[in-house]
Amino acid sequence: MKKITTILASLLLAFAGLQAQNCDFIIEPTSTEGQYSFTGPVSDFSPNMYTYWWTIEGNATFVQGASVIHTYNQTMMDSVILEVYNSDSMLVCTSVQSLFVLVNDTIVDDCYITYSNSPANINTYFFESDASMLNTVVWSVEGSNIEFIGSSFEYTFEQAGAYEVCSYVYSDQVLLCSNCVTVPVFGDTTNVGPVCDASFWASTSALTGYYIPEGYYYNNAYEYAWDFGDGQTSSEMYPYHIYDNEGTYNVCLTVSDPDGLCSESYCQNVFIPAENNFPIDSLCFADFVITQDNPFEVIVVNGSTGNNLDFTWTLTGGGISITSTGAFPTIEVENTGAFEFCLTVSDEFCSATYCDSIVVGENGIIGGKVSSAGFTINVMSPQAATDFPLAIENNEEILFSVYPNPFSNLLNIKTINTEAVSYEITSIDGRRISQGNISGDNQTINTSELNSGLYMLSISDKSGNRQIQKIIKK
Repeated sequence: MKKITTILASLLLAFAGLQAQNCDFIIEPTSTEGQYSFTGPVSDFSPNMYTYWWTIEGNATFVQGASVIHTYNQTMMDSVILEVYNSDSMLVCTSVQSLFVLVNDTIVDDCYITYSNSPANINTYFFESDASMLNTVVWSVEGSNIEFIGSSFEYTFEQAGAYEVCSYVYSDQVLLCSNCVTVPVFGDTTNVGPVCDASFWASTSALTGYYIPEGYYYNNAYEYAWDFGDGQTSSEMYPYHIYDNEGTYNVCLTVSDPDGLCSESYCQNVFIPAENNFPIDSLCFADFVITQDNPFEVIVVNGSTGNNLDFTWTLTGGGISITSTGAFPTIEVENTGAFEFCLTVSDEFCSATYCDSIVVGENGIIGGKVSSAGFTINVMSPQAATDFPLAIENNEEILFSVYPNPFSNLLNIKTINTEAVSYEITSIDGRRISQGNISGDNQTINTSELNSGLYMLSISDKSGNRQIQKIIKK
């Protein structure tokens, strides 16, 4: 359902000190059958300053530097993805290349198929094969006697259910490979049984991960089992987790229906940084994820990154066109239906846009038949979505008080004793703005360089007690 992210960056060279960068990579076969070497760009990206994430065969992700070698065990069409991240865990660029692998000239049941739901009609799907243009692709749809020929086709299902769609790739009438996918067609979601989807979205800040399930089918009875990759677990739907050390963790989610009707597991590698550092020359990155807690309320979690960003949200479809601004707006929509939802972020040097489709049914649930009922879109931060504490935590005693609040150019902090404590000021989306130590029971902090807005002040003592309080700059 997701659409391709488009990033248009225009950095002032003298200011940023970077050339225009891309992730073009080279694919070369080795002397071993089915084995290929993938080499990313190294002239623009020092391996000591950048991390190369390779996705091969869909679910195999490597973090092995600028070059990897992979051996395929079967004939297939693969889409190889390279993502380059800088030292601040920010995506710099991405590249995708298709590769047809022929192993032992054998026929196997694995060709690469992609499909997506049409924003205009929830029952309409677009199917595409990564087969070479020199090959012939024949498609079949369960329940239909019609065969489709071509690298892609569009099909509208008449009823809800699960349908098998298959592709057959031929070269000079010789079958190279075939593959089938099962497509869930929702129709009216009030009549569809549980569909477990364990895919999830991750956002990170200093030693903290925020996790949002991406399953579009709403069912608050699902059971969630998270494994954060460091031995810790959670059963919450939207958890956050604080790690002890920086590193890459294999985070897994299992979603199950309590009646045993479905269950699915999914894992992905998540890099947890030790600190929040956002250099002034960082590229803009637009990102969000769509989920749902209650009918007629769609939650959008804003995961964009950049410096001093401007946010523009647009919702179009069904004769409706809505534009909203700000990082976390609330958007009221008059009618349910199928819409395209886009976010554009920009600053003085760059701009980025990301789009996804939203289909809300007459029962207020994502998917389903359309009626005249309206719904609400609530955009929030990863911290707010996962209930990360944005207020005073439960301590036996209050560590500090602040005054005045709201404040102008000076903020006074009064602690309960004279023992040394540390403080940190972060933005509402988790970026560290200022930090330091407090000696004595009173401290005045110069806040003249802070922009007007909402911030979080955190105080920690040497015993590990921590208190967080909202502060407002006039």
